[in-house]
Amino acid sequence: MLEGRIDEIRVGAFGITTARSAEEELLLRWTLDANAGTARDQYGRTVAIRPFLGALGMPPDEPGVHSTGPPRHCGGNIDCKELVVGSTLFLPISVDEALFSAGDGHAAQATARSREAPSNVRCRACSSRWTSAATFD
Repeated sequence: MLEGRIDEIRVGAFGITTARSAEEELLLRWTLDANAGTARDQYGRTVAIRPFLGALGMPPDEPGVHSTGPPRHCGGNIDCKELVVGSTLFLPISVDEALFSAGDGHAAQATARSREAPSNVRCRACSSRWTSAATFD
């Protein structure tokens, strides 16, 4: 099993939110202030941010190229807003010598998707705990 502790997520200076319906498309441009923990859109609305990485995972034990898009038992695009700094994610390792993938930074769920989110996820193989699917503390 892989244990990944999220030690740091720092959002960039800006982010965007898009939404579409049959009638219109909405685009919000956010100015992010990591130090203040806030995001302000082009209309002056300010919201608190709580950065997290939307995609965290290991590859499945299947041949071929795999998108990080769908969530799987081994992680992927899980978009779990609770996986913030201080959280630990546990993932099954189904492929020997596999690489861990992390990305898709969010400033907050349903708010700004940060265009950059330098992060530090400390990973280690852990034999004292077993999991068949992604879990977290």
